[in-house]
Amino acid sequence: MPILMQQQPQQWWQSDASQGQQESASTFTPPATQADLDKIIDAAVARTHKKYDGFNDYKAKAEQFDKLPKEPPADAVESAREEGRAEVRAVLAAERVSTAFTSALAGRALSPNALLDFDKSRFIKGDGADVDAITEWVTANSTEIKRTTEVVPDSGQREADRKGGSVQSGRELFQNRHKKKTNS
Repeated sequence: MPILMQQQPQQWWQSDASQGQQESASTFTPPATQADLDKIIDAAVARTHKKYDGFNDYKAKAEQFDKLPKEPPADAVESAREEGRAEVRAVLAAERVSTAFTSALAGRALSPNALLDFDKSRFIKGDGADVDAITEWVTANSTEIKRTTEVVPDSGQREADRKGGSVQSGRELFQNRHKKKTNS
């Protein structure tokens, strides 16, 4: 069984505190002269300075960074404005490319396989669309739609002599189907 368990709890902490006071009182001796006090203080200061020996290098580097020229705020604002303008120009150029493709593909059938590796950014030239490159790509990847000359007539525009093609022929068919039956 440990020694602590054999003693009473009150006696244990009381006896420990009294021993600590006796030991600290017996080991400390105040400095006798001012020179002894100065030695103690110098030793404490030396221990403290020893902890921070490498910080002079960091201070020198920090001073170098402080000496670097700082960008004036006017330049920062102007550069942000220019970035915004560049973004707007890029969006407008993409819209111009889309419009150029729409007009170039009018009357043409585009091959679906051509769209697999399609990238609109290849056709941007400056702030606009590269019309020559778009025309070349469209002719290479699409075919012209053949228009038929046959006009399909709308309802009511059919020929009168065509069977089943006019209102009169419809009346005749109705009358033939629903003839009045006579009992003679």
